[in-house]
Amino acid sequence: MAPKTATESPETPENLAVPFDIDDLSEAESGVLDALPAGVALLDPNGTIGHVNRAWAEFALESGGMSRDEVIGQNYRDAGFWYGNPEQPSDDTVRAQAGIRAVLNGDVPHFALDYPCHTPIREYWLELRVTPLALHAGIGALVMQADVTERKKTADRAWRRANYDSLTDLPNRSLLLDRMTQAMGLARRQSVEGGLILFDIEQLREINRLFGHESGDDLLRQCAERLRASVRKTDSVARVGEDEFAVLLPRLSDSEALEALHNKIGERLAESFDILGNTITIAVTSGRVSLPGSAETADELLTMLEVETYAKKPEGGSWLPKTM
Repeated sequence: MAPKTATESPETPENLAVPFDIDDLSEAESGVLDALPAGVALLDPNGTIGHVNRAWAEFALESGGMSRDEVIGQNYRDAGFWYGNPEQPSDDTVRAQAGIRAVLNGDVPHFALDYPCHTPIREYWLELRVTPLALHAGIGALVMQADVTERKKTADRAWRRANYDSLTDLPNRSLLLDRMTQAMGLARRQSVEGGLILFDIEQLREINRLFGHESGDDLLRQCAERLRASVRKTDSVARVGEDEFAVLLPRLSDSEALEALHNKIGERLAESFDILGNTITIAVTSGRVSLPGSAETADELLTMLEVETYAKKPEGGSWLPKTM
């Protein structure tokens, strides 16, 4: 069956309203659209804008300096319509154009996309929703975009609280396990060697008892900074326990790189710390394992490394940190 052209009049789907012409909108209907807080644009089957509401007109003026009359007649299929450089469209622009085209062609029943918007005045997030619109000339589209900046910020804050340690701002155990799963999969598929290093800070409880929890927190933050400074941007440093840090290395240059970095970080942590006016030197127990390792899951591999590292701890439990 030959595909329908934009000028053909396909049968109206049962879930769509009775067909109408965009030009025949009444004042009452236009007023209702203008009262909506979200921007609304009505497209004909060719993708040409036949009507925009007040919110959309304000967005067009802020984004591209186009008046309401200038927006009418613009075509959403035309890359030049999209504000910015049509020769180098962003990934979001490409996805949005493809989604609108798919709705107009009847390939999908609807399309939605959240994307960042940058105007000369502000930066914020928009939610783009496209649904089919029954017209006498065929199936057009109703394009709606709403400001979802606050919703996005709330979701981002919730995600960060769930995946990052609030004290050190490092990924937590949950996020590390997710990244470990990806690294282990990469190692198995592409025969890429990776590594995981675990560091256990021995005297945290003694520092908390002798100098207060603020000193213990400061020590953990300083340890986190030393670990960050010791690895590449492609590596991950995480706080996986009260006094445990892990370093995930998705790719290693050679078999000796894991041991070299392990020793480098160990030496860095052995240097003295200035903790709220007290110079303290700590002891660290550590362990390392190559990826993908013998474990089936990331959780199993991390737990195995923790058990092996804990077994290296000196007998007697804990001892006093060295101070100067």
